[in-house]
Amino acid sequence: MNNSARQYDLNASLQYVGSSINRSEALCRYIEQGDILKEWRFIYADYSVNGPFKLRREVFNEKCYVSTIFRGNSLWIIDKDVVSNSGTVAFMIGMGTYLDSNAASYIRSLAYEEVPNLEVVSNCTSMDKNMDFNEMKNLNPYLYLLENQNNKSLKSIERVRETISALIGIEMMNENFSQEWGSKFRNKHSQEAMKKADILLRKFYTDLEIGDIAKNDYLIDLMELILIKAKLIEYSSNRSPENKFEELMNVVHNDLSMFMFRELVICADIIFRSNKTQLSQKLHSLQNKKNPLDLIRNCARDLGMVRMMDFLTNSIPDRNGTAFYVANIVTFDKDVMDIIKVTEVNAIALHRESHFIHVIFNSEIQNWLTEKLGEKRLQRLAHLQSFQKFDSRFKNKGNTNIKQQLINDRKKLIELLGK
Repeated sequence: MNNSARQYDLNASLQYVGSSINRSEALCRYIEQGDILKEWRFIYADYSVNGPFKLRREVFNEKCYVSTIFRGNSLWIIDKDVVSNSGTVAFMIGMGTYLDSNAASYIRSLAYEEVPNLEVVSNCTSMDKNMDFNEMKNLNPYLYLLENQNNKSLKSIERVRETISALIGIEMMNENFSQEWGSKFRNKHSQEAMKKADILLRKFYTDLEIGDIAKNDYLIDLMELILIKAKLIEYSSNRSPENKFEELMNVVHNDLSMFMFRELVICADIIFRSNKTQLSQKLHSLQNKKNPLDLIRNCARDLGMVRMMDFLTNSIPDRNGTAFYVANIVTFDKDVMDIIKVTEVNAIALHRESHFIHVIFNSEIQNWLTEKLGEKRLQRLAHLQSFQKFDSRFKNKGNTNIKQQLINDRKKLIELLGK
């Protein structure tokens, strides 16, 4: 059996287990596929409130959103250790709470603006009141830094330094956010916090230069390319949304040699104008937008941030009993909130000997696509999931020049919009 055949069979098994309707079925299916999946661990999201690892989805003051990427109320582990042990199996998990640029900017403003406005104070105190202080002082800036990695102007870099300094200052101040928090921070702790921020940023930008996190740029390029292809198809004719989405599926197969389900769901929301996300609404009527390519790039960054939360799940080695990592994100950005809600994750399969993952999305999303496309059209698209088409994508992956396609499609879109 060649590599693509093995990968095809593996993907089918991973999807079979992860798409189970409940954890009991998932366990039975894992046992059934045990020989193929012995190197894989499933993190299965269930609606039970009694699970061993609680999931979080909270909204504070209708603005501040704290959530994981998973559906339901709890996570369950399914792997060979669980199957072979009749008793209780102990696992440790890593957890972190991340900020996007939106949430981080409020904390920076509170720390460094002489007179922060009421919105800044209100949003900061909302985080403070609804999150444990231990969580607040350990807010992780990694996703924020990835969002801003290409902002290299002196003004942008200084804002990043201030943001990281303000986050470090939370522990130094050891008191709740208030109107006076910033002035106290600047008088007592800002210099020391800035020194620590510079050490953290030096390491981050060094890692960036040597390529440790360069894949994020490729990821955002890919997100942007998929969104632009969807818009090009949408604007190309007056055909039905069903026909346009069918074309998009074929274009993604031929031009990208990969299917990215979360991004295709968002593209379906764009093409069908379902308005399930604020992001898709932003991308309507691009001809009326001053900087349409900048807008699309920002939407791609939001998609990329949620995708990075997938990757973080298997970002730490399986040692000392640590089974997986769960990222929570704090955001005031409705685009990010909507992406998470519309593309909830059913399960993530983690390869135990590497950082590979396989994400299985909520079956309700697939039902929604079925409703949108209809049975006949789905049957016409079924060949894209055949081994022959998978083999073609498998062999072509890596040969598709994403950057050049992006340059070409940007130009096509601008010409189409008459910009």
